[in-house]
Amino acid sequence: MTSTPVPAPSPEDVAAVQQVPQRIVAAWADNDADAFADVFAVDGSLILPNDVYLKSREEVRLFMKQAFAGPYAGTRVYGQPLAAKFLADGVALVITQGGVLQPGEEEVAPERAIRASWLLVKQDDLFRTVNLDWHGGLRYPRLVKVGKGRSTLDALLAPH
Repeated sequence: MTSTPVPAPSPEDVAAVQQVPQRIVAAWADNDADAFADVFAVDGSLILPNDVYLKSREEVRLFMKQAFAGPYAGTRVYGQPLAAKFLADGVALVITQGGVLQPGEEEVAPERAIRASWLLVKQDDLFRTVNLDWHGGLRYPRLVKVGKGRSTLDALLAPH
């Protein structure tokens, strides 16, 4: 199997990918379930603690609307990109670190710290998360190389 080199992303795409976590933080600060859900593609997915698996933008919107009125009321979320790799034109994998801050907290408590993987695809000039098919098997998906030769996965897993 041969791989095609990934074209260098535009500065605008790099900035847009880096802004995805900030769009989430801003939507959370405003308790805006619609803006939060807009970060997700129509068929985007969100996996949260306690076996919460949401499989569409609408499921994310409804869940967050209830959460902002209930257990997430008065909370803030923090998130920043740790790494980003463009896998193809308009497609990026982003690793973030953050978590939920309870009222009065300035740092994320270890039990609420989150590292997340986001598969982003450019849609309508915005990068949005897309669905990762998950069937309740492994708790965290993993990438497995198939075939021979250098591939995009090799570039993704290369040390920096």
